[in-house]
Amino acid sequence: MERVEDGAGKGAPSYVPVMFARNDKITKRDKLLLTFQAHALDSMLGTLPIQARIVHGEEYRTLRVRIEPLVGQVRGLIEQIEADHPAG
Repeated sequence: MERVEDGAGKGAPSYVPVMFARNDKITKRDKLLLTFQAHALDSMLGTLPIQARIVHGEEYRTLRVRIEPLVGQVRGLIEQIEADHPAG
């Protein structure tokens, strides 16, 4: 997680997930896992980050990932897991 200040510099700081991946090539799975982390952060703080970061490869390159296009798919996967494994 990385603390970021909002553009106006007022109010509470926000946070974005940061994930480290060993491989040079980022997969859809990596992006979905990062989006799941953003979803969990939203559950705790009440704010879904717009983007998150993956640091990857031997050179520690950084890729910014937009969360919104993937959050629906992540929520669908969570619902599917909950349906397959009901509580209680």
